[in-house]
Amino acid sequence: MIAILPRPVEYFVDKDKFKVVRFKEPIPFNIWFCRPYKTNYNEVEAYVYEELLKDYYQPISEP
Repeated sequence: MIAILPRPVEYFVDKDKFKVVRFKEPIPFNIWFCRPYKTNYNEVEAYVYEELLKDYYQPISEP
């Protein structure tokens, strides 16, 4: 089996059972956060979403 995974996953892989092979030129990828649309989100849902945005959100710049 072959899987293409983002690099941070490497730290959680059992290297005795799996082999990590890096690309010479990395494949660019974007992270998308999706959640169901609701009128209100509970405290945990809102907290987790906001924390993820703090770490990963980057505005798209115009060329």
